[in-house]
Amino acid sequence: MARTFGMSIRNLERLFQRYADSSPARYYKTLRLEHARDLLLHTNLANVDIAIATGFCSSSYFSASYNKAFRTYAVSGTSEKSLRFN
Repeated sequence: MARTFGMSIRNLERLFQRYADSSPARYYKTLRLEHARDLLLHTNLANVDIAIATGFCSSSYFSASYNKAFRTYAVSGTSEKSLRFN
């Protein structure tokens, strides 16, 4: 992405941090977790399938990341209310 904008990687990271208040990697991980949350709420896919679909290398890493991000456990086929209070 840095090359596309004609700047160094470090410069892109600085700009990203300034305007998105996050590193590019953290921002991308957040997008993946939000997509996973949507899949949990609106599909009956198993957690391992959601982990793979959202780019996580293992279901345990996905579950730990999800729990840390949303302070709840990833359980497929649950309602938003259940996700918040598990």
